[in-house]
Amino acid sequence: MKNVSSVTEKLFLNLIHPDTEKLEIQALLSDEIDWKDFQEKTYAHRIAPLVYSNLKQLDLLNFVPKPVIRALEMSLVYTSRANIMMGEELKKILCVFNERGISCIVLKGHAFIETIYHKNPAVRPLRDIDLLLKKNEVKEAGLVLKQMGYQFYNRSMGEHLYRESHFHLPFQKRVKDNCFHVELHWHLIAPDIPVNLNMDDFRQRAVEIDFFGTKADVLHPEDALIYLIWHSSLNGFNELLSLADFLYLIKYHNPSWGKMISRIRDSQLDIPLYWMSYITYRLSNFNLMSTLDIDPISKIFTKIFFNNKNILEQFINFDWTLHPLLLIFMFKNKRYGTKRIFKNLPPFPRNLKVIGHYIYSFFWIWYRYVQEKRQRIWRR
Repeated sequence: MKNVSSVTEKLFLNLIHPDTEKLEIQALLSDEIDWKDFQEKTYAHRIAPLVYSNLKQLDLLNFVPKPVIRALEMSLVYTSRANIMMGEELKKILCVFNERGISCIVLKGHAFIETIYHKNPAVRPLRDIDLLLKKNEVKEAGLVLKQMGYQFYNRSMGEHLYRESHFHLPFQKRVKDNCFHVELHWHLIAPDIPVNLNMDDFRQRAVEIDFFGTKADVLHPEDALIYLIWHSSLNGFNELLSLADFLYLIKYHNPSWGKMISRIRDSQLDIPLYWMSYITYRLSNFNLMSTLDIDPISKIFTKIFFNNKNILEQFINFDWTLHPLLLIFMFKNKRYGTKRIFKNLPPFPRNLKVIGHYIYSFFWIWYRYVQEKRQRIWRR
């Protein structure tokens, strides 16, 4: 069963790669595939529409059982309909913003559909609309959204307090059976996080595209790549969709890695890039590792974090054992991460179990670090 699972996983990993080879996939399809596992994981990772699209494009649908094909096709049809509706809503917002002189940059999914996925709304699922604005225009943009029927949406705090403690404002609008979510960002990271992303530079490098017949700005491909690396690492790499985005961005924009790595180091994102590189190397043989270097303890954490269990299961299970420690090991400033996780502890007495888990995890990581250090000394 383990071998079947590995073939199954290799199949859908190949099917989200932009440079996938038809003969390689055909060979995998002729092997014993766990189709239930295949279907569940493509849905869990939000890659089912892309998998179906690539199977169809490669003329390989006849190799897949009909019930699986129907399920994958339904996900593509649903994604297409939902994304077209969301795209039309975004177009309305952009038109009103342009009339009011409010400049904004379309982020993440909507931008990717229009660029790296070649304007195909069916292959890349979306959850919301993310826009990057200048901070002094966010208030007016919020008023515009309210005039369009949106409401500020957060159950735990009011809009003014939320604005003071966050870097974006969430809005929601219900229209019959549909619900639209919009986030107005004035920054891409929380103000206290020790990462340096210069929003003025991002805005200056923004690229204009045609979005449903309306002019819209998106992040420069290299900035989109930096933001994707940061956003994926912050979420614990919990979806293979982020890996697909990463591979397609690299494929269609071919970044200058020497320049990119220099910018990433300046942004204090060395460790998230190392993680993304580690994952892409293990899952798709794309290797940046030789050009990267991070502190030894963070390297040990990377190996433990992504090796203790099957890496694909870790992508799906957002709350696996070591996940909270991401906040420590993803930053060069380890004190910041330590303060952050203890600040988020649950109240007594539930926090005792969590603290015990953290202490155990720290000792386990330290033990592995000492072991590897000894092995290096013995090899000499």
